[in-house]
Amino acid sequence: SRRNSAMSVSKTKRGSRRTSETPAPEPTLTGRVCWLLAAAAWAFLAVSIGGFNIADWPSSTVGVYNTPISNPGGEVGAAISWWAFASTGLGAWLILSFGAIALGVLFTGRSISHPFVRTIGVMLAAVAFGGLQHAWMPTVGPIPGMEAGLIPGELDTVLSGRFGGLGTSLILMTTLILGLLVAADEIL
Repeated sequence: SRRNSAMSVSKTKRGSRRTSETPAPEPTLTGRVCWLLAAAAWAFLAVSIGGFNIADWPSSTVGVYNTPISNPGGEVGAAISWWAFASTGLGAWLILSFGAIALGVLFTGRSISHPFVRTIGVMLAAVAFGGLQHAWMPTVGPIPGMEAGLIPGELDTVLSGRFGGLGTSLILMTTLILGLLVAADEIL
């Protein structure tokens, strides 16, 4: 019968339908190994981005690179951190933060619904965050000349030319909120 089923459906205060949670199945060895690999990759990214040095290869702002590379992730970590900041500016930290949240959700045995759509939401929020950084604090950022990153900087420049400072800020704040909602509506 429907009343005794493992997945019962109940009405919430808002009138939406929500499924009640069943006990999480015991994780498999493959699932545990995949989670550990993802956690190790996240830790490497966090250390690499945290250890960013403007004078490490592949920086375009110095004439002579650090020898040896000062990034704790080595050449790979230096390249990852450079391109993370060059593309999204400080939005790279937002992406890294949502990666940690995703790992935490998976660690508790829950699954992430629509992971591709959630990833798009995080990327949208990171670009909007970088655009706001470019609009409000154009000289703050890890890479001189590309403080907010290439994508958010160009987005802010194009929007500012068409909508002015206030309109651009409203558009980017709305985009940031929408990106965060897409990324984490079930957490909120």
